Amino acid sequence: MVTKAGHNCDEIHIVFDTYREDSINNGERERKGKSKEMVVLDVISPNQNVPVVLENFWSSSISKTAFQAFYVEWLTTNYQGTKPLYLGISPQVWTVSAGCASPFPRLNCTHEEADDVPCAGHSKPPVRTYIHYAVIRVTVNWRDLGLKELWLVRNSGVRRSILPLHDICLALGDELTKCLPALHALTGCDTTSKISTKLAALNAVRKPENSSLILNFDSPQLTENAIQLADTFLVKCLKPSTDLKTFDDLQLAAFDSNALKMDF
Repeated sequence: MVTKAGHNCDEIHIVFDTYREDSINNGERERKGKSKEMVVLDVISPNQNVPVVLENFWSSSISKTAFQAFYVEWLTTNYQGTKPLYLGISPQVWTVSAGCASPFPRLNCTHEEADDVPCAGHSKPPVRTYIHYAVIRVTVNWRDLGLKELWLVRNSGVRRSILPLHDICLALGDELTKCLPALHALTGCDTTSKISTKLAALNAVRKPENSSLILNFDSPQLTENAIQLADTFLVKCLKPSTDLKTFDDLQLAAFDSNALKMDF
């Protein structure tokens, strides 16, 4: 399916997540998996029986790694497309053609999340991606990548739409567009807990006094001041009209408000 979806592309890049035992992500996966009847398969064969509840299979990092190995082996043998096909399995990238896979060191990466790879390691952005954060990163950097236009193909069930992201960026303006990665990370992504909603954050960031709170949150070295400003921004997402600055203040105010309603 993935290779067919890329028939209009110049190249096809399939990049997998990496599952590290000592990572925050993996700990969260294991925590969520404990509440399910996890199906663990360390080896997958072509005639493997598929679990009835696939969610129980995908909740296991071991099963996902086994599937990656199986899929790569299957593609190496069965890929018959004419487009260059690259497989990213941290830390190596392989190029597949004519029934064999060869190392392609130029695109090697050690990212845990596949979301980070399209902009960090590749000179060409993906034409299609199934990853929300990859869309955000390419959207923010589309001009730097030398693109004149950037389109997003979005599928939702049986409905399909095509969005002109370049027009959306121009409508938002450079300052708001620059805030998108911080907004996404702060309100909940693969490695951070959900706080408020994306829509509430978008409404908050449209106010100049709020957008300035996270403009410097994407710097390589976060300062204490940047963290405090981000704290204030999230408070604004939850309580747009409040004058409170920190979550501690917000929590205390909520406690006091509830305490007044208690009937002793």
